[in-house]
Amino acid sequence: MLPDAMHPTPRPSAVAAAGQPELQPLAAIDGLDIAAGLRQCGNRAPMYRHMLTRFAEIYAQPLPAPTEPEGEPDLPVRERAHSLRGASATVGAVRVQALAAALEALCDDASAAVADRQRAHDALNTAVAALVTRLREALAATDAPKAG
Repeated sequence: MLPDAMHPTPRPSAVAAAGQPELQPLAAIDGLDIAAGLRQCGNRAPMYRHMLTRFAEIYAQPLPAPTEPEGEPDLPVRERAHSLRGASATVGAVRVQALAAALEALCDDASAAVADRQRAHDALNTAVAALVTRLREALAATDAPKAG
């Protein structure tokens, strides 16, 4: 019997993209749950691709840095994190969704240290930037003309 590492379980994203060539490049993106995103689109791959394209356009710019001192909730950053959390849930970006929720909670917590907010903010910006880059690459790969 071969070890499990020799026969890895297919990633849920790979399974969801099976039979849908336009989604295949997306299956390699860590933290993207294609099945969840497709459910939000009624399992319509073209709509899902459109939503991912819009996500990459809207969230290409970094979130504003936390500015409120300790003892005050950081409402501007909280609102942006909240928006990003919802958009991430819609497209199935589960890692970004979790990081946005963590930053949102820290912004709501007046007792949270500014340094904690900044670390959460930086982690979220890094994850979003990486996701936007990977989405653009994957979507462009399926937009490229086919050699014939």
